[in-house]
Amino acid sequence: LSPVGKPFIRAAFYFKEALQLLLRFNTTNTSTLYTTNMIFKIAAYKSFSEISPTVQFVNFTCNQALLEVFEGCNRVHIIDFDIGYGGQWASLMQELVLRNGGAPCMKITAFACPTSYDEFELGFTIENLKHFANAINMGFDIEIVSLEALNSSSWSSLPLHFGENETIAVNLPIGSFSNYPSTLPLILRFVKQLSPKIIVSSDRGCDRTDVPFPHHIIHALQSYSGLLESLDAVNMNLDALEKIERFFLQPSIEKIVLGRSVPRKKTSMEEFVYTIRIFTINIQ
Repeated sequence: LSPVGKPFIRAAFYFKEALQLLLRFNTTNTSTLYTTNMIFKIAAYKSFSEISPTVQFVNFTCNQALLEVFEGCNRVHIIDFDIGYGGQWASLMQELVLRNGGAPCMKITAFACPTSYDEFELGFTIENLKHFANAINMGFDIEIVSLEALNSSSWSSLPLHFGENETIAVNLPIGSFSNYPSTLPLILRFVKQLSPKIIVSSDRGCDRTDVPFPHHIIHALQSYSGLLESLDAVNMNLDALEKIERFFLQPSIEKIVLGRSVPRKKTSMEEFVYTIRIFTINIQ
């Protein structure tokens, strides 16, 4: 079922559906809710990243900062805490190949949480980036490390490999640990130890785990409403827009709502009901 109406109404519909899932399902078995046809999901994300002015602006801004730091470097190493489908890095590779003096060798170490990343998605990202790098004749390597490895008593035991004269950059979006706030101190200490040349971070406006659950939902609703407004503004094909909302945005909203509650397990059913009531009042 796809909603119709203005962006705010459509966003509210998706959040209402996600909140109702909390009442209909056991929160310990919500992983099956994220299972979507990967082919449609990947195609929807591709369309979204090509059309959304928000994504294009964020990627362009972050990549420009990285290009300045990588000037004159022969080896670059990116530590990524939210690799997604790797679209940002493909565009960065393309820019690096065009620079004077040729492209550097690039390595990406991506931290992924086993409970939130699909193995097929990660495999697709890895193969896609390797294929793209090969097509543009760029030296490239990628390694996936479990986020849980940061809980190790010694970071020297992490399966990380740093070469000589590597310029280290960190991609640490605020939302990369929104569902795992307890890992934030570990991540920050780890990043500090790396002494990176640059840290880039983006804020989607909906990753407010520092506020109570009801307020987090309202912030996320406002963020996704603005995102849908930006998609409507480009006058895209309605069928393509429906697929983006159904296979990419709606699962992302479900992940925000359900992911906030699953790891903590402290929020009572009464608070969920209260959240839905507050949510309903705010959208009317």
